[in-house]
Amino acid sequence: MNTSKNKLFNMLDDSDIGKIYTSYCIVESIKQTAGPTVFVLNDGTAFFEATAFNKPGIRAFPSLKEKMAIKADIQVKERNSKIVGELEKYLIMDQKYTDKIKSKIKNRIQEQATPVKSSFLIKSDKLDKLSSRIIAAATLIKKSIIEQRPIIIRHHDDCDGYCAAVALEKAILPLLTKHHRPEKSLFLYYRRHPSPAPYYDYTDASKDLSSFLDDSRLARPPLVVLLDLGDLEQGNISIKKIRLYDFKIIIIDHHFPGKVDIEKDVDVFLNPYTENLDANLVTGMLCTEVARLVNPSVENINFLPALAGTGDKSGIPEFSEYLKLSGYDREFLKKWALCIDFETSYLRYLESRKFVHDFFGEDTKKRDQFIELVYPEIERRFRDLTKAVVKYLEVEEMKKFKLLIIDIESFPIQEFPNNSKIVRLAHEQVKGPRISMGLLPDSIIFRADNVEGFSVNQLVSEMKQDMPHALVHGGGHDFAGTLRFMKAAKQEIIKKVREYLKKK
Repeated sequence: MNTSKNKLFNMLDDSDIGKIYTSYCIVESIKQTAGPTVFVLNDGTAFFEATAFNKPGIRAFPSLKEKMAIKADIQVKERNSKIVGELEKYLIMDQKYTDKIKSKIKNRIQEQATPVKSSFLIKSDKLDKLSSRIIAAATLIKKSIIEQRPIIIRHHDDCDGYCAAVALEKAILPLLTKHHRPEKSLFLYYRRHPSPAPYYDYTDASKDLSSFLDDSRLARPPLVVLLDLGDLEQGNISIKKIRLYDFKIIIIDHHFPGKVDIEKDVDVFLNPYTENLDANLVTGMLCTEVARLVNPSVENINFLPALAGTGDKSGIPEFSEYLKLSGYDREFLKKWALCIDFETSYLRYLESRKFVHDFFGEDTKKRDQFIELVYPEIERRFRDLTKAVVKYLEVEEMKKFKLLIIDIESFPIQEFPNNSKIVRLAHEQVKGPRISMGLLPDSIIFRADNVEGFSVNQLVSEMKQDMPHALVHGGGHDFAGTLRFMKAAKQEIIKKVREYLKKK
């Protein structure tokens, strides 16, 4: 029998079958099957499955406990096309050597997780200012994969949110496949959930927490990655809840964060506003750059920043650079982004991974067929809706701008176009400096163009202070966002908003 001194777990391959190696490692988990005992060992490069057999269903090596540091002699074997091991013998390390082994493992993981320095897809001072946060997000994602920590992505269900999630998903899944075999175990370590709500919903947080606590197969609390879910005031309690159970948390977003001190409750907060930038550097742009650091071999994502920027109407030079890089013209991206919003309005909470990947460029033939199918329907709906908007749109002349008011409550409830798109459609009926207000029983949706001094976020902040009894919250972008309140306060809120606008 061939004997060798040592080889790291991530270096083992078919040529090592039959050889015996010595490894200094940690016992991550122990599982007793109806046959052998399964020990999952970690040397800082990979988690490695080694079995030992006493009698059927009887625990082998009962003195071994989880989290022990050991010197293990392992014979390399193959089982179900997977490189595994048989634990021949072991020596439990004393505290001095345990500390050394754990320190070495920690350093190895950190070394693997730290991205290789790479330039961004485009030259951008804005991205350079955010580079440390981009690297931190990529590092934690890679580290979670190596540590076999489950990854949960929750993202807004619009074009930008989906672009952000797809970019990360395409980078993460190949690495998970490499670290978790067989592939059927992947569902334990990765999930993606779209969210109609623009924040981390408390129910979603409860589901994430319950899934972890109720599954004994998961050794580590998950990493939750929140994408384009910008209402931090609404989502703050959800974030704090999962933090109680040591979840790792990354937030990647481009909305104004408000006054919530979120950084103390999360591991990475990647948002342009932290560097005095604005919302034009959208989430899909940021996540594409993160994805390239997580997995330098990731394919077919370079168009996502331009698609996300089109969907969120980005207007910065970076968008133009990403557009050149995408290989598509702007008109096609507009049609594509609208079709994404159409489809995701109906997908709602479904992950629909295969369809989403096809529609986001994995199968361009299917994507083009789908756009050809649904875009005429989108045009028809907008044509019909425009007639109603023109008929019932109220336009008032203010000092320096026009005020457009549309009563959305009177429009039919439908998945697409949603309320925000109805307001956008109304907004497009008038040119020049203008503010549009879409009225609902418990909220007002705003759109603004070329009105100096107007900010949805500032308005929300003032309403909170002046009308605490109205339970005001909301926000978004400075020129596109929502003011929410309790229904009983609607008329009072409208009066207060008018007073605010008269000052502009």
